[in-house]
Amino acid sequence: MGKSSLDGAIADELIEAFLRLARGDFSVRLKRNHQRDTADTLAFFVNLIAEELQRLLTERDRSHRELEQHIRELSESFLALAAGNYEVRAKRSGNGDAIDVLSFLFNNTAEEIGDAVAEMERRRSVLEAILESMIDGVLLLDSQGLIQRRNAAISRLLGYPGDLLIGRQLGEILDPREADFAARLATEVQREPFRDRSTEFRTQSGQTFAMAVSGSTYRDAKGVFSGIVLVIRDDRQLRQAQAQLQMTDRMAAVGTVAAGVAHEINNPLAYVMSNLDYVVEELAESAEDGELDDERRE
Repeated sequence: MGKSSLDGAIADELIEAFLRLARGDFSVRLKRNHQRDTADTLAFFVNLIAEELQRLLTERDRSHRELEQHIRELSESFLALAAGNYEVRAKRSGNGDAIDVLSFLFNNTAEEIGDAVAEMERRRSVLEAILESMIDGVLLLDSQGLIQRRNAAISRLLGYPGDLLIGRQLGEILDPREADFAARLATEVQREPFRDRSTEFRTQSGQTFAMAVSGSTYRDAKGVFSGIVLVIRDDRQLRQAQAQLQMTDRMAAVGTVAAGVAHEINNPLAYVMSNLDYVVEELAESAEDGELDDERRE
């Protein structure tokens, strides 16, 4: 009777313990009598199972928290990289798990992107230096003819300080007589680039003068037309020099003609002068000899 009751009590405790384990309560522990009988053995194994399940759960929770932390840190690294911080690097555990591999790949990618951006920045700086040092003016227009970029030379030539040219239509800085050229520029330059077109520009103060313009298209990485590059040369001094050279050529031609005429006159004139010298000498000799008659005197 007592044994049967004892077995029943053990069975009830076991059922209660397993129900608690099934609900996730791994703190359950059965009392042991340490007599190494059936009840003590069952209690030992139930407690061992509960402890192991609790350890596994704790380990799982710890691993889950660590995984969340690694993912959060990796996400922050991606955000920093996207914001332009190319020096960011993800922490690595070195144990070769999936997160460690992702961190390794991220660090390599960040380094390569940083190197590429640095090279692009170097090239951009070189291009900026070249544009700003050019004597000729440069305008970069979008496909609609709006000025997107300019260099110092064209701002100086037209009297627009700073970025006052940015956002203006090309027609705003041309003489009204060039309206047709500005309107059909995008269409014609896509058909064929042009060079040294004499174009009338208007300065901020309203003065107009002609400059030589060369134009070509620029396209994006896919080859789609994106805008127009205009190189503008102030050739007024060149035109003046050419005019002076033409005048010099004309004067040289006149000098050559004059020299020829003088040569043609000098030959007979020298003959006449030589004969006159001879006559003078003869008359002088006759006068000395007393032979100078009235006719010779005359």
